[in-house]
Amino acid sequence: MQYKNGILAIAVLMGVFSCTHREDDGIQKVKFQAIQADGPSTKTVLQADGSVFWSPGDGVSLFYGGATIQKTQLTAENTSAAAQTIFSGVLDGFLPDGSTDFWAVYPYSADTDFDGTAVTVTVPAEQTAVEGTFSSDAFVSIATSKDYTLQFYNLCGGIKFSVANQGIQSVIFSGNNDEILAGQVQATFDENGKPVVTEVVKGTMELVLNGPDGGFEVGKWYYLVALPTTLSTGYTMTFLDATGEVVAERVTDTAISIKRAVWGKLTEADNVEEPISASKYLTFTSEGTTKITLYNGPGNAPVLYYSDDTENWKQWDYDTLYVTANKPLYLCGSNPEGLSTSMDLYSQFKTKGDDFAVSGSVMSLLNKDTDITVIPSAFCFYNLFDGCVQMTSAPSLPATTLAKGCYMGMFSYCYKLTEAPVLASTSLADYCYEKMFLACYGLTSAPELPATTLATSCYKEMFSYCTGLTSAPELPAMTMADTCYEDMFSNCTHLIAAPDLPATVLARACYGGMFYNCSGLTKAPDKLPALTLAEECYNSMFNLCTSLTKGPELPAPTLVKGCYGGMFENCHTNFNYIKCLATDISADDCLGNWVFDVAESGTFVKAANVQWPRGASGIPEGWTVENATQNPNSGENEGYEFENW
Repeated sequence: MQYKNGILAIAVLMGVFSCTHREDDGIQKVKFQAIQADGPSTKTVLQADGSVFWSPGDGVSLFYGGATIQKTQLTAENTSAAAQTIFSGVLDGFLPDGSTDFWAVYPYSADTDFDGTAVTVTVPAEQTAVEGTFSSDAFVSIATSKDYTLQFYNLCGGIKFSVANQGIQSVIFSGNNDEILAGQVQATFDENGKPVVTEVVKGTMELVLNGPDGGFEVGKWYYLVALPTTLSTGYTMTFLDATGEVVAERVTDTAISIKRAVWGKLTEADNVEEPISASKYLTFTSEGTTKITLYNGPGNAPVLYYSDDTENWKQWDYDTLYVTANKPLYLCGSNPEGLSTSMDLYSQFKTKGDDFAVSGSVMSLLNKDTDITVIPSAFCFYNLFDGCVQMTSAPSLPATTLAKGCYMGMFSYCYKLTEAPVLASTSLADYCYEKMFLACYGLTSAPELPATTLATSCYKEMFSYCTGLTSAPELPAMTMADTCYEDMFSNCTHLIAAPDLPATVLARACYGGMFYNCSGLTKAPDKLPALTLAEECYNSMFNLCTSLTKGPELPAPTLVKGCYGGMFENCHTNFNYIKCLATDISADDCLGNWVFDVAESGTFVKAANVQWPRGASGIPEGWTVENATQNPNSGENEGYEFENW
């Protein structure tokens, strides 16, 4: 009998058929209808349509005769695989009377016996694998009838499995508590009319399934037939190659039952890696449908896992994943060396579709099982969400120990991001926040920035083009690093007030372009208190701040190369007041174009007895000059005297 998809099910033949022909010598020719009474009645019967196909030449053992039991073989009459067939054979000296039972057993075997109440059958311990079905001599079925219609019921169940690896030639299956799985048994029908084993005559505790020539094919389904039983402490499934070497072994310790007419399903049964678990993960939720892919730079291939229920995880092969309104996506990873390692070897989410939000700790992409706060590699999250224009909220960033460029460009061009995550670290690394929120137009407030230990370019362009920002966070650091605040708020056209800048130890270009083109800025810090300057430290700091009316007090006595270059350039007609108390303005280009294109009239307060040039690189033409009479750096109250130029 050939069972498509490997399960016995109802295949009722048309009507009730009977046909006899009696010869003179007492031999009677008979024909029986074959009906499979079992069908896919539960969800554990995992088949496509449950159909049964009889193969040409299929045979069954038929027992008849009442008190004098006789046995004969019936043979299927179909010439090709068929869902319906007729079995024919002969009866010797017996005339069916409608009250005497027939008993039939599939498949035919000379060893099959019947004692009047139970049949003795053998389920082979060694079976031959057939793709898509089971060994033809293995799946025992039993029928009993008083007429010529035989309804067959399955005696056995078993395991349906596929393999993931080439080269497997045989499979051995056993229960961990020495349960009987095959062998010679007696079986009859219970009170519900279903076959049941009543006695084990000679049992076997191990099943062997020998593969076809060339071994088991990857992705194909194969079947092991077993007697119904409960494997009380689980099972062991061993996979061997053609030389008999063990290539994989699946061992479980959970009780499981082999049920009559039911197949347990194991996909890639030889894939015995531990199931992936995760307690830390990112959650993606969508307002509709969002497609997510991952770009990986040459040679970069992080290990990431995804799930739709947080219980069953699969490793991401970087094919497109989907998030829908009713089905979140969960992502995590095992990347202890970092998600990305350079500006070339980096990974980046690419998204299309509807708006989506992300929650959870981004560190779960590095360690799915443990909370960690140390970023392990330079550029670890470089450009991770860059260009995710549909992103409305960001994951948390709990790291307290940062690495070079770790968050560089992480959320740049996330236009719909309205709130930035908390940034807890007080000690920064080179480039760590550079361009982190570049062009996040929807960002309405910046996170607190508690760091007091800065690093090269740590805040460079961090909020550049964040046109939704109206206020800036406090910046408590007292010691600067090279280019640390360079262009930090450049092009934030709606920023109204600059924060206090208390630092007294400066570094090269530390404030360069910090508020460049902040055209809505109406208030600068009251004072820039550092007395010792660094090259280009304030270069273009307030360039194009067209709403600014006055600059901060500048008490530093000695100017250095480029320190004030372009500082108030292009502030236009509203800007009309500067207090600069420098006593040495001789450094190269220290004032280059610092007041180019400002108001035609205004007030300039300077240290007494210091000669200043007029023009774009000095005191603006047409401005009134006031001299400070007291030591400009004494900290005392100051009075002024006027000097006509």
